[in-house]
Amino acid sequence: MLLIMVILGGVGFLYGGVLGAAVLLLLEEVISSYTIHWQLGVGLVLLAVVLYAPNGLSTLMRRKPADG
Repeated sequence: MLLIMVILGGVGFLYGGVLGAAVLLLLEEVISSYTIHWQLGVGLVLLAVVLYAPNGLSTLMRRKPADG
């Protein structure tokens, strides 16, 4: 579970683990209210994060300054 939290949040970022823990706990609560197979939903979200944001969710929150 700890490894999933760090991967979700972003390895190497100061608040990556905290963000990952919050997202994982929120996902677990929301998905488990609909089905007992919440691990499948968390796995799909983890797969999407690894494919589309390889450095974790922390990189999605950091915005580059706009030119101009």
